[in-house]
Amino acid sequence: MNITVDVSTYRAKLGKNDSDFELLRSSLPQIINNELIDFFGQKVEMYNLCHDKFTIDSLDEQKLLIYINTAAKCAGNDVKFDTPIHINGKEYPFTNFMSQSFTEGKIAIMSDEGIIIAEFVPAYNELYVLFDPFANDAQEGIAIFTYIMREFQVKVLKPKTFENSWLHTQNKSALTARFSDVLKKKKEENLHQDIKNVERYENDIQNYKQTIKNTIDALNQTRRRIVAEQNNTSDVLEKIIKDFDLIAAHKKVKDLQIKNNEITIYTKPLYIYADNGKRYYGGSYRIVLKPEEADIRFFGDNQRHSCWTDHDPHPHVNGSSGRACLGNTETTIAELSSQMQIYALALIGIDFLEAANTKDPAGENVRNWDEVDVEGNIIQYGNGSESYEEDEEDERTEYCDCCDDYFREGETHPVYGRVATETDDEGNESYYADDEHWVCETCRAEYYHIDEHVHEYIHN
Repeated sequence: MNITVDVSTYRAKLGKNDSDFELLRSSLPQIINNELIDFFGQKVEMYNLCHDKFTIDSLDEQKLLIYINTAAKCAGNDVKFDTPIHINGKEYPFTNFMSQSFTEGKIAIMSDEGIIIAEFVPAYNELYVLFDPFANDAQEGIAIFTYIMREFQVKVLKPKTFENSWLHTQNKSALTARFSDVLKKKKEENLHQDIKNVERYENDIQNYKQTIKNTIDALNQTRRRIVAEQNNTSDVLEKIIKDFDLIAAHKKVKDLQIKNNEITIYTKPLYIYADNGKRYYGGSYRIVLKPEEADIRFFGDNQRHSCWTDHDPHPHVNGSSGRACLGNTETTIAELSSQMQIYALALIGIDFLEAANTKDPAGENVRNWDEVDVEGNIIQYGNGSESYEEDEEDERTEYCDCCDDYFREGETHPVYGRVATETDDEGNESYYADDEHWVCETCRAEYYHIDEHVHEYIHN
């Protein structure tokens, strides 16, 4: 047996000083474990109350409370004797005791003279030592405490073993009733738990049913999509091919290129028709479509100063990114992209490039492009422009190595593929630009950057 023993101070420490208390705190638990051989509880708590005539009820069969220097409830005045007490034939210098309680059913532990030195109250499951056995000497207190524990074992704990023994009990019906009560209580607890479990299982089943239904619905929907996709895949591919043919055959398209999920449309020179009744020369454009991302961008060879940069290809297009201010057309582009309507997207792109809203802050910059008459001749030049006619394509002999479009002389620029290094005889390292080629201003802005070492445009 190993009982958990808590030697608490409560009102005061046991013993005369800290040294005594440390000795008692280590000795008393061992005595309790050795002497209370029939104690079937789990814990013993011990308190020194310094003659306080009150206590707290334990009412816990698994815990024994031992109070030193106090009495049970309703105790009277202290009792004083003329001569010291004797315990097991040995004299101890104690003459003052707490008076015994009037609690019904108490069990007394007495000295050799019949003086009650401790009493156990079953109603509270508490043992009261009616004086302080450790007040004078810790060792003599240990001897007295050991005697009280042995008497407690004989008078209280041992009879309980007979009371609970089927062979020795005088009241088997009571013993059976106690066993039945425990069994009944346990069964009631199990029954209550089972009822709760049934309710939980029913709720789980209902949730599982709903989950299964949702899963079946999702499965059927997925199967229907698979069948529809399998039936439509060939039709979609045929339609896309037709769209490509239509775009390539369009009178305003010069070429069409497809690379992975990116579609690039190269236009012939286009006019920008403004809402002021005038038209302007926009130049040739490159329309880049990414239907899966609902993305459309515009790049051109006739860049002018406009709303965003000094090299915008169109009044409504940012020359640095190629992104356009599309307004409500954004929604239409998103819908057509989701439906893979490639030809319709191309037409929207061309129509967008052929229009300018002069009431818009960006669109009013269309005046920076060259105005064209009905015969295609430049009649008014935009800011920083040079005079040329629509039919001057044969004069544009310079080609961009990036987009393969052609430009007038001086409209392409040198760029480099990489930055290389070389080391001289003294071990000094220097940088130089390598792999020179020529690209248009739009491609240079999009795919190249100024390197800080060589101060040239290097490929990103």
